[in-house]
Amino acid sequence: MDGARAMKGFTLLEMLFVLFIVGLLVSLTVPRYAGNLRQRELATERQSVETRLVVLPRRARLTGVNVKLPEDLGKTDLGDGAPVLDVPAGWELKFTPDWHITMHSTCSTTVIELLNKADGAMRYRYRVQEPSCEIVPTVN
Repeated sequence: MDGARAMKGFTLLEMLFVLFIVGLLVSLTVPRYAGNLRQRELATERQSVETRLVVLPRRARLTGVNVKLPEDLGKTDLGDGAPVLDVPAGWELKFTPDWHITMHSTCSTTVIELLNKADGAMRYRYRVQEPSCEIVPTVN
């Protein structure tokens, strides 16, 4: 009667085989997901800097302060309790020539270069139009 009884459940070998396949699939997908996550974080940081650049002339007008970049990048307070331009760690801004923003929301023409120090391929360029302070992305 022992040989005739119906088997219930899975054998240990079957369970190990299924766990091996699941582990293999996870090991293939997790690195891709983690890489995409880092790329999204960098894109968010870049967009944050772009937004801060666009808003800076308005902040200068509201606080009644003239701004000269990169000279004023180190200032911790523009007059509204926030730093002149908060750049995330790992990013660098270059201005060619210096960017002058008046308290009347007018700007000098400049080219702004946003660089990621860890990844040299992440380089973004913007041109500031005089006197409107319009920031236009340019082709690298």
